Order: sequence, then C-alpha cells, then structure tokens
Amino acid sequence: MSRPISYTSAITINPTSAVDATNIASQNTSYPWSMGYNSVSNTSNYARIQLNSTSTSVDCYIYYTFSISNIPEDATINSVSCSARISRNSRVSNSNIQLYNGTTAKGSSTTFTSTNTNGASVTITNISSTGSWSVNELNNIRLRISGRRSNANNSSYIYFWGCDLTINYTVNGVAYEITASSDYTGATVSPLSQEIMSGESTSVIIYTNDINSIIVEDNNVDVTEDLQYVIPQEGTQEFTGIPVTYDSENSFYDSIYTGSTSDGLAPSTSTSRICAFVSQTDYAEAKLIYNFDCSSIPQNATITSVTCVAAAACYSNGQYFDTKTLQLYNGNTAKGSAVTITGNGNTPEEHNINGGQWTRNELNDIKIVVYIKRGSDTTQASFSFWGATLTVNYTIPSEPYYEYTLTNVNDDHEIVVRESIYIPPEEDPEIEYHSLTISSINATTTPKRGTTRVESGDSETITIYPDDPQITLILDNGVDVSSQLVAHGRAIENPVVSTAQGASYGFVYSSSTGYYISNNKGVDKSAAVCRIDFDLPVRCLVTIEYINYAEATYDFGVFGNIDSPLSNNYYAAGSNGATITDNDYKLACNTSSHNSSSPQTITYEIPSGEHYINIKFSKDDATSSNNDTIQWKIVSIEPLEANNYYTYTLNNINQDHSLVFIFGDVTYYFVTSSLNGSGKINPSGQMVVLPGDNYRLTIVPENIDDVVSITDNNTDVTNSLVEKQETIEKDGRTYVIVNYIYTLQNIQTGHTLNIIVQKTNSLFLKQNSNWIKITKVFVKENNIWSSVDDFESIFNDETVYIKQ
Repeated sequence: MSRPISYTSAITINPTSAVDATNIASQNTSYPWSMGYNSVSNTSNYARIQLNSTSTSVDCYIYYTFSISNIPEDATINSVSCSARISRNSRVSNSNIQLYNGTTAKGSSTTFTSTNTNGASVTITNISSTGSWSVNELNNIRLRISGRRSNANNSSYIYFWGCDLTINYTVNGVAYEITASSDYTGATVSPLSQEIMSGESTSVIIYTNDINSIIVEDNNVDVTEDLQYVIPQEGTQEFTGIPVTYDSENSFYDSIYTGSTSDGLAPSTSTSRICAFVSQTDYAEAKLIYNFDCSSIPQNATITSVTCVAAAACYSNGQYFDTKTLQLYNGNTAKGSAVTITGNGNTPEEHNINGGQWTRNELNDIKIVVYIKRGSDTTQASFSFWGATLTVNYTIPSEPYYEYTLTNVNDDHEIVVRESIYIPPEEDPEIEYHSLTISSINATTTPKRGTTRVESGDSETITIYPDDPQITLILDNGVDVSSQLVAHGRAIENPVVSTAQGASYGFVYSSSTGYYISNNKGVDKSAAVCRIDFDLPVRCLVTIEYINYAEATYDFGVFGNIDSPLSNNYYAAGSNGATITDNDYKLACNTSSHNSSSPQTITYEIPSGEHYINIKFSKDDATSSNNDTIQWKIVSIEPLEANNYYTYTLNNINQDHSLVFIFGDVTYYFVTSSLNGSGKINPSGQMVVLPGDNYRLTIVPENIDDVVSITDNNTDVTNSLVEKQETIEKDGRTYVIVNYIYTLQNIQTGHTLNIIVQKTNSLFLKQNSNWIKITKVFVKENNIWSSVDDFESIFNDETVYIKQ
C-alpha cells in the first residue's frame, strides 16, 4: 500500500561555462577559461586566468556557471558544498572563491593560497560556508573566483583545474506499491513487486509466446493494447558506476578531518577523500553509507556477478580499531563478504569486494557501507574513504518480451496477467464483414499480427516495419504481392562536425577535396580535436577515409571510440615517440603503417540514435614533417538494418485475406486454419511461425452446444481441445463465451488445421443476444399443463408461439 515517505539525495555537478569576467585578460590560447569545466579529479587541464587590472586594490574576478537539473521544485535543500582544485602564482593577493546567486554573494568567501601548478600536488580548497539555498535560487548558482595583483607590473595568474558542486536535498512524497502476477502458465512477469516514489516511472516485463493468449489488467482495466514489443540485445552486458548519493540519515561519525561526505561520491581512483574521526570512547563506532544507481540495468536482466573496488584506509594501519570493513548491502541486509580495510590513513589502498548473489530487484537498493569500530583504546584516530567503483555483470534473455510502462506514478497498481477469452466482435447483421489475418517474421505491422474484421467494400492499408532489409516472402491469399509494396525511406541526415568543447584547435573543411583538415599545422605542443555527431534512424556502418601524413610516432591522428571523448591535450614526445595519454580510443595513427600520403579507411558500426566520435591530431614540441596534419572525410554510411518501412493497400475488400510478410534469411513454417460451419476462429487463414515457436488457435462456435472437431494434418486431434468458458459483463448484460483452444508447441513442421462446427439437435431460445438451451417443453390442453418428452416433434409438426 502507498505510504508517505521522504528521502534524501544528492547530486554532484561541474561547471558548464564561464561568464562576466571583470578585469580579466582575454582567454589564453593554450589554457582558455573553458578548461575549468572539469571536476576536482582533473589534474592536468587547467584554466589560466590572467588578472588584468593595474591596481593592486581592485578585484579581478570571473564566474563559472552550473546547469542544475533533476531536483524537484518542492525539494528542501539541506546543504550546498563546493570543492575546487585551484592555485595562484606569487603575484596574486586576496585570492578567494565563493558561491553566488547571480550577483548576490552566499555564505562567505574562502581563501586559496597554493602556488603550485602541478595539479596533482594542489590541495583541494573547500568553500567553508555556502549559506542557505532554495531550489529556485539554484537556477542561478555561480562560483566566483577572484584575486588582486600584488604588484601592478607583474603578470598575475590564477590556475583553475575544476570544481565539484554538491547539492544535498530532501524530497517529501508518497511511495506507491506496484505488484504484478500471472494467473496463466503461458506467461511470466517481472518484477513481482516494486515501490515507486510519486512522479517516477517504471515498467513490468511480460514473457509470452502468444500475445493473443493473454489479457493484461492494471487495476482491473484492460491495458493489453498498451504493451510494447521489445527485442532485447543479446549476450552478457556490464554496468559500472560510482556512488550517486550519500545516506546522511543512517551514516554517523564524530567529525570530519578533511574533505566532505561528497568526496565519497567518486571512483576508487579518486584523489579526493573524506577523512572522519571516530569518537574517543571505548568501542565507539562510525559508518559511511553511499548508494549506487543501477536503474539503467534492464528489469529482465539476470545478474551474474556483483563486485566493487573501493579505496579506503585507517589511521596508523587501523591499530586502534577492532573492526574496519567495507561491504555491499541490499538495504539493511549484508551481501557477499566484508573486506578488512588496510593501508595508512593518508594513502589510498584499493580493496576488492565480492558482492555475492543478487537479483535484479535487489539492485534497486544497493549501497556500500564503510564500518569502523574501536576496541578499548581511546587514542585519537580517523579513517579515510576515497570512493568506489561498482561493476555488475548481467545477461539479457535473448527471447523477445512485452513491456508495460507506468509513467508519473500517483497510485498503487495491481497488474494481473491472465489467459484471454476471445470475444468475437459485435457486427451489424445488415453488413457483410471480411477477415484480415496478418502474419509476419522479422517485422511488425499496423494493424498488429492476428485477425481483424473489416466491412465489405472498405479499404485498408497495412504498414510494415521490417527488422531486416531483405524481403523474403510477401503473400496475399497465397499470391506473391511483393511488387505491390510501397517503400518509404527514412532519411539518413548528414553528421554535424564541430570543434570539441574546450579544444584550442579544430578542423577546417576543404570544399575542393571534401576533407576536414586539422588546423594546428606547425603549432608545437598543440592538439586539434573535432566531434562528429550522428543521429541515425537505424544501425549503420560508417566508413571514414583519412590521410595521416606527419612526423611518424611523434605527430599523428587518433580516432576515438563511439561516445567516448578524447582529451584536448597534445601527446608529449619521449625518446621513442609521443606517449598516448587517452585511455579510450579506436585507432592511433602513430606508426609508419598509418603514416602515409595515400588514403586509408576506418569503419565504425554505429547504433541508431544520437552518438558521436572524436578525432584528434596531436602535434608534439618539435619537428614539422610532410603534411603535418590528419585529413578525413566520411565516404559512406550504409544501413545495417532495414531503413525502410512499407505499406500494402487493399481496396474495395470483398473477401477474406491472409497476409504474410517475411523478411530476412530465416526458416519458417506455415500454419493454415479453415472453418467449416458457423462460428469464428482466431487467427484464421495462413500464419507463419519460426522453428520452435508455439501457436494457439481459438474456436468460438455460434451456439453454446455446437459440436466442435478438428484435424491437424488429417489427424483427428479433437481430444486435444481445451474448453474455456467465461461470463462477460458488457453494457449491463451478461454473456457466456465458450472458447475451444488448440495449442501447438515447439513447431518443427507445417500444419493444416481443419475445424468443423456442427449444430446439435438441441433447441435454443435467443434472449438478450444470449442463446438459452430449451431442456423442457410443456403443453397446455383443456387448461391443464403437461410435459412433452418428444418435444422436438412439436416444433417439427406444429406452429409454436413463444411468449417472452
């Protein structure tokens, strides 16, 4: 059941732009202001801010802005903290950082004094006081960096590597219960239960081999038509993530020695940390709890392993602690095994945590707990936590499934999957109707697969969305009509090329050659970086032609991986050539085999949707050779999936139609069903199935006592029919619907099904659209009622009047 709830969360963000520079010189070419759009973990790319006022009593300052999102408007802001990796040279005085709401100062300014320009050695400065904030004020939050010249004639610089802004907030809301169950053995659902905060979204996964066999109800409302058919990506997947929120409600410690709790929201390789004291009493305890967000892992995933690497240490190797552990938890339940913290309090040491066995639902509340407990010693002691990296390996079932999505949840939901009863459509007896039976492989259609009814003389357009570009078989009542398909192409837009954010140099387009050419030619210690943005309708093979002709192993181009940035730094040269400092790339052209005046090619298989690639040319600190550039152009973008959808139109329909749409190189079988007698079958006509598929046929006789029989490939299989009855309430009336169901499982051959429906000798009275069997007849003679055993003769020989 729903319940009121409040939860605390936090986000950590970095600057997005620099604005309103006052008494600051124009951007330096090598280290522009935009290089401050980093986090405190950055130790190499800094912004060099030059103070330009000649007066030693005038502030010189610049603001860095942030883009705040995902904080609900009704949230309560508990705290705002900011840490910066920042230093200055010795010619700067009054060097301060402070948070501002627009131009209004908040909290108090904090002085930074470090004069080191080695980013790894710069002490991180934490703003000591940030004041109180509302959600609305956060829309205009800025970090102001200011300083003054200590000598009017000397160059004065501030060096800014980046900052982390952490906002801790509480949201009041309602937790709603989402339950799911299946009353039908032919369908399964997952997850069975969830608790969702008001306004959030979730989904339920349903597995079934025949969507026509089930009905899905949400709070007793039929939502079967809202199901989305999903073909999952096969194989093993991996999720990695760092903590996203600090659990301040359940964490505790004596005091903080250095850093802040947000410093734990970092990977295990982080250089920032939280260092906390444990109370100086016997057996005192301390605990830090951080939450991970695994929502990107599909709900139907099977979790194969959960591991975590965390960096932590205890003061003086933890000699003052009886217990010092790292462990993963599902809510309040420990999982896997605890790892004992080792290492000196000032030096991070990585610890590998085995998380044990998890279900997908348990990952919704996964957290890492740092737990410290003293012995009887009361010596002042502390422990440090740098951060953690969680790795989850999982597999996604290869079979397709149906997904029911709930958005903006504001109520409890009970979702039930049950076996369906086929209810023949109500039809006007004055109108003639025809069946359209649609069947497909490697394609979805509108109308959907199955049987629909249309009025005689109407027209109908079927839209076909293939998953494979190869047209294999298109049939209408057994006749090949593939030539009558009308193709509609989905355009592939040209990619957009731009200079990568923060890069000093980019690429220039040559209209005469069609190449993009790096524009840092001859500029020592420089890098040109461009970004190519794609928005593809389907998965495509992109072929790029390039000419990398420069000083081999020293100056060269690098092609990044899909959706992976390249740094804006050049690669410094050593005795054996330049050292690549980017960790993630597809190809580095730093060998003689890639250093040529002749064009070469590289290919990318890019998924559908929005994706990007970075290309970089690095120039070291010495010789210029040959073209001293990398040039590239896209020569082809080839769809690897069907990039068309088709339409097939039936005009002036005057008969039943069985439509088959098959795409791709597949093995398939036909299942053909025909009816002799009165009633309906679903599906009717010809259907196609893949080897191993299941098939379900529903037979609905016109009269409740009609005799139904069926043959499968000329073999009588009537005994295999399953009878189902259901009472239906509709429009204030009660109806009894009878279905006879025939199921084929693990199909490995074609099937021809003949259904015969025969009327019985029973007599029925149709009342309120419902047939009622007459079981007894009385005759009134000389005012005396008497029963008639052989009452059928009366109906055959005499005129009978029935009074209703």
